[in-house]
Amino acid sequence: MAISWVTLIAGLGVFLAGVRILAVSLQQLAGPRLARSLRAVAGSPGRAFVMGAVVAAALHSSGVTAASSIALVHAGLLTEAQGFALILGANIGTTITAQLVTFSTQAWVEPLLAAGLILILVAVLGRLSWMPVARQRLPVAGGAAVFGLGSLFFGIELMAAAAHQWAGDPHVIAWLVSHSGSVWSAALLGAIVAALLQSSTVTVGLAIVAHAHGLFSLPTAVAIVLGANVGTSVQGLLASLGTDVAARKTAVADLLFNAVGVVLFLPFLPAFAHVLEYLSVTPARRVANAHTLFNVGTAMAAFPWIPQILRLADRLVATLDGPGWDQGSKWLRWTGMGTRS
Repeated sequence: MAISWVTLIAGLGVFLAGVRILAVSLQQLAGPRLARSLRAVAGSPGRAFVMGAVVAAALHSSGVTAASSIALVHAGLLTEAQGFALILGANIGTTITAQLVTFSTQAWVEPLLAAGLILILVAVLGRLSWMPVARQRLPVAGGAAVFGLGSLFFGIELMAAAAHQWAGDPHVIAWLVSHSGSVWSAALLGAIVAALLQSSTVTVGLAIVAHAHGLFSLPTAVAIVLGANVGTSVQGLLASLGTDVAARKTAVADLLFNAVGVVLFLPFLPAFAHVLEYLSVTPARRVANAHTLFNVGTAMAAFPWIPQILRLADRLVATLDGPGWDQGSKWLRWTGMGTRS
């Protein structure tokens, strides 16, 4: 049992590191062009919506896209409607990673890790003097992206190994059944884990692995995934600390949209689980499909109501604004939490 916990924690750490490395390295590859591209292409809420989906899918991180959107709203380069539409699109784009997790990736782990390391070593030890200074970081970032993808897959394999050990222990199964609780408590758990890890991708990966090995029922795993959408909105709130009202309104609108969507959807989760079972016979694919269908459905449903959602967010920001908000922002910036994306 102790070995299983060590394997799970190691897998979680490797997976989280892989997600971070992949997102940061791809962001480095994009460089200043990321902000310029978002600003240039997101000329209307519709185009911003599509751009958010594309960028989040490419970077495997809705958090990076949301933070960029909030920064552009704060700078006055995007309107609140464009910024929020971009975040809605990012909710769709980030589902690509969940679908990626469901594939059998064991054969890809070692080649990707080796290729990433070789690319990094060649870039660092090789002669890069022929490249412009501004571009010398690109080979390193490319190698890091490949290595990050391999780390992501390796983390999934480690977590799956721990879950496989637990699935064969009747005491573990009995404990999980007695403490699984309702879908509401599972959604709250998903929100807390995603907020603490600042990554919905990791939380979704854990839910997929746990259900695939019989540790969680399908409704429980899906509820955790839905709750992770709420938890990851905390990244946007942290990114909005110290910004103007428009940027904070965009971040609050993101949290409001995700929270309301989960609350309205949870009562229909048992029926939704039957639909998922019909669509796929693979347990892991069912959870990934739930993530995709929910995010696509809620984002498409919310898009026509962007002005109304922003007006409600405006009222919430006006209520929260003041000494309490300011002191909380100062404390979070002092602890360093307000600087993460």
